[in-house]
Amino acid sequence: MNAAGQNVSYLALTTLASVVMIGLGFLPRPSLPTGLWSFAFSLAMISSYLSIGAATIGADVLQALGAGLFLAANAFLWLGLRVRRGTGRAHWMLAVGYLVGSPLALLATAGSPAYAWTFRIDFSVSAVFAVLIMIELIRLAAPRREEVYPLLLTAGAFVPVAVFVIVDGISQVLSGRPWADELTGVRGVNTVAVGVYVMSALITLLLLTRQAPPEAPTGASDVFARVASVRLRRAEAVDDGWWSLIEVRLDDPDALREAFGTSNLERVAAGFHEAVMASLPPDADVRDHEGTRIVALIHRPDEPLRRLLAEILERVSRPDADDHVPFLPSASIGWASVDAVGYRLDALEAAARDAVEEATEAGGDRWERARSAPRPVV
Repeated sequence: MNAAGQNVSYLALTTLASVVMIGLGFLPRPSLPTGLWSFAFSLAMISSYLSIGAATIGADVLQALGAGLFLAANAFLWLGLRVRRGTGRAHWMLAVGYLVGSPLALLATAGSPAYAWTFRIDFSVSAVFAVLIMIELIRLAAPRREEVYPLLLTAGAFVPVAVFVIVDGISQVLSGRPWADELTGVRGVNTVAVGVYVMSALITLLLLTRQAPPEAPTGASDVFARVASVRLRRAEAVDDGWWSLIEVRLDDPDALREAFGTSNLERVAAGFHEAVMASLPPDADVRDHEGTRIVALIHRPDEPLRRLLAEILERVSRPDADDHVPFLPSASIGWASVDAVGYRLDALEAAARDAVEEATEAGGDRWERARSAPRPVV
C-alpha cells in the first residue's frame, strides 16, 4: 500500500474509533474518564486529517503537528484510566503539558535535519505513558480482568517499538549520517502498530465503559457522608444508641471472576445488589460501591438488626431459578454500632471495614461485629 493509501486507512480507522467511543461510550455514560478517552481518540482522528493534508500539499508543518497530537493522545488514555480508578491525584499537568510540548517540539524542528531525532525522543516519551497505562491497567485488572488484556498487551508492545525507533537512529549515527532525516523504517513499523494499538485501546476502554455500572452523579458519595454525619450528630446529642453502620461484601468476587468468567459474576453481582437492597429497611442511608460492596447506616436495636443481617446473608445465598450460574454466592457483613465505636462516621466506616474483613478471612457467609473503634493509622 502506498503512502496515500496508508493515510486514508489511518483516517478511516481513527475516525471510526472516535465516533464509536463517543457514540457508544461517552454519550450513553458521560463521565470524566469517558470524556478523556473520547478526547484522546479525537486527537488521533485530527492527526489523521493533518497527515492527509500534509501528504496532499507537501507541508512538513502539518505532518509534524499531526504526529505530535497523536503521540500526546497516550497521556489522556493514561489520565482517563487514573481518574477511572479513583486515585486522589490525577496529574493533569503531565497530560496537558505533553499535549502542548509534543507538537511544539516537532513543529520547531519540522523540515530540519533535527526533526528525525526530535520525533524519536517524542516517541520515547509517549512510550513512557504507555508504560504508565500498563500500570493503571494492572491495578484495574483485579475487578475487571479480561477487559484490560487488549490494551495491556499492545501498550506493552509500545516499548520495544520505542527501542526500535532509538536503535534505528543510533544505526544512522554509526553509519556516519547522524542528522539524516530518514524515518522510512520507523514509519513502516508505525503503519501496522498504529492500527493495532487504536483498535486495542478502543476494545478495552469501551468494555470498561459499557460493563462498569454507571457512575454515580458527582457528589453522590458526599451526599451520603453529609446525611449520615448529620444523623449521627443528632443521635449523639440525644444519646440515641440504636444507630449502626454495616458493610456488606460479596465473597471472593475476583476468584469467582477468574474461575467462572465475567458474565457469570456480573449476573451474581446484580443478584447480590438486588438481595441486599430488598433486605435493607426503607429508611436506611445507602452507599453502593460498584455492585459488590454496600455500606448502610441503619437505625435499629441490636436484636432486630441481628435478624436483618441473617436475612441479608440468607437472601444473597438463596439460589435463583432464573439465574443459571455454576455456584452459589455468599456475602460477609461488618457491623459497627455507635455504642461500641462512637458517633464519628469515619470511625464507624473503618470499624465496619475491619469487621467485614475479619468475616471474610473466617470463611465468609457470616457477619462480625466491631467491639471497639480500630486504632488510628499513624
